[in-house]
Amino acid sequence: MSLNAPIDKPKCVSFFAAFSTATSLVNRDTLQQALRNEAQKLEEAKEALRRERDALEEERQARKAAEKRESEEKHLREEAQQREQDERQAKEEAQRREQEQRQAREAAERERDRERQAREEAERRLGEKRQVREAAEKRGQEEKQAREEAERRRDGEREEAQRKQDVARRVREAPEKREQEEQRARREAEKREQARKEAERRQHQERQTREEAQRREEEERQARKEAETRQEECQAKEEAQRREQEARRREEEERLGREDTEKPEVEQRQSRGSGIVLNFIITLDDIAEARARLHYRENGRNIAVCGNAGSGKSSLINALRGFTNSNSRAVATGATETTLELACYTSVHGNTIYNWYDVPGAGTQKVSDRQYFQRQSLYIFDQLIVSYDIRFTELDAKILKNFQQYGPRNPETGGPPRAFIVRSKADQNINNIALDMGYDPDSNNRAVMAHIREAAQKQYIEETERDSRSNLERYGIPHQWVYIVSKDNIIKLLQGRRAPKEIDEGKLLRDLGLLPKR
Repeated sequence: MSLNAPIDKPKCVSFFAAFSTATSLVNRDTLQQALRNEAQKLEEAKEALRRERDALEEERQARKAAEKRESEEKHLREEAQQREQDERQAKEEAQRREQEQRQAREAAERERDRERQAREEAERRLGEKRQVREAAEKRGQEEKQAREEAERRRDGEREEAQRKQDVARRVREAPEKREQEEQRARREAEKREQARKEAERRQHQERQTREEAQRREEEERQARKEAETRQEECQAKEEAQRREQEARRREEEERLGREDTEKPEVEQRQSRGSGIVLNFIITLDDIAEARARLHYRENGRNIAVCGNAGSGKSSLINALRGFTNSNSRAVATGATETTLELACYTSVHGNTIYNWYDVPGAGTQKVSDRQYFQRQSLYIFDQLIVSYDIRFTELDAKILKNFQQYGPRNPETGGPPRAFIVRSKADQNINNIALDMGYDPDSNNRAVMAHIREAAQKQYIEETERDSRSNLERYGIPHQWVYIVSKDNIIKLLQGRRAPKEIDEGKLLRDLGLLPKR
């Protein structure tokens, strides 16, 4: 086709239309292919994102499992430490019991030795008495033989006399024969005289032996009588001392009773601040005797927990040792007073040994509050914990004042000894206040119930602070911290767990040295 040939316009238009259609088809296929590629890339990106999310989830699960394992390992370590501590305490208790058993065995052996020596001495004395009896029997037999010999001699003398008569008759008949007979008679007489002297000597020895045996028996009887007399005198002296002490105690109680009844009620209220300190003298012998009687332990810190009956003293000691009341090694507790005699319980915290003394509560028929401080020998302990539940009483004030007066000096400050005032059973008292405010443990409205319990706790703390301040001022005691505690929170803190409802438990444990200072 020539370039100069004329152009057919209809054909050109149809050609360009066909060319445009073909081009659009090609572009659409290319676009669809591109969209498919983009969709595929998007799916691949989604898959990669999903794989990354799965990997993150697996990593989070792994971290959670690691944290759980770490928590379990920590719990196992704590349990192992607790077991080690229990085993150490058990070992110490076993060693103490073994030592006591060894001492008991040694005492029994000494007692057996004394009994054996007494038996040997008794057997020796019996042997001596038997020998004396045998000697007496032998002497009696010898005396009998001597008597028989004397009778034979008398018979011989009679015969000899008869013979002498015959001899005399013969002498008259024969002087020489008579002289011989006289000489023989003199020799016989000398022999008889010697035999008589020997018999007298034997009789004298037998008499001396009998007298010696009688003297020994008399000395033994006198010794037994003197021993019985000395024993009766000692018993009488002890009985007289006991009666004198009982009489002095009764006189002192009657005097105190007369003073209490003679003073008007107004004077008693006015003199409470200054009259609650006892007037008595404590000597070193009193301290030594009290320590021996109460089995005071020189190693470690000796802390007595005292107060009125039913104030939660035994439960507090269990908590401070890390035990619940149901633990087999815990102190016996109950609704009534279960502690009738002072007892000591030991626990170890760090490198320090704590000896907790559970003092019988006052205000019962068996333990009165009068002279409570002196009779329980509270002046020998390093520190005191005065426990109360409902209200701070005059007995609690007496204990604090007298401990400041007569207790041992504080080795760290050189000042008065440290005494702690603890209001126990906080959780029970707060729950009672909350119930009065409308607290319902079965309610589904937890936010309202939590608000009610917080209000009850706040009211309980404010009430305790107000009452403690007024009571301490009324009894003339300088203001000091009153610890509001719950035994469950104390156990949790000692075990390293959180105590969400903690009030003063942590402060008490830190001040006692059971937890490190912050």
